Amino acid sequence: MAPLPAQTASDEAETYRLYWRDDPDGDDTLLYDGQVTADELGICRLTCPTVLDGKGGKHHFFRVEAVDVYGNESTRASWVYWAAEPDDPATITLTAGSSAGLYDISLTE
Repeated sequence: MAPLPAQTASDEAETYRLYWRDDPDGDDTLLYDGQVTADELGICRLTCPTVLDGKGGKHHFFRVEAVDVYGNESTRASWVYWAAEPDDPATITLTAGSSAGLYDISLTE
């Protein structure tokens, strides 16, 4: 789970909602709906409450909304997050070749 980009706190916010999707044309999923305490600089930080799939590299789309006491959501702040997990390493096999000093090398994935 990765830290998400810090956002400046809203004075009117009672809670914050964090939405996520991994398809640019897909539907948002509500990941978090609650209070976030601002630090001494007025910055709110939240660790992403889900594990981001990054096999082969993948974009993830987030947006955060400040929610006032009446349930109204603010104008969205959004960003794209790139997650990449390396592919499984290849296996190198080294075997004796046809004569002294020669080797056969094979690579399997």
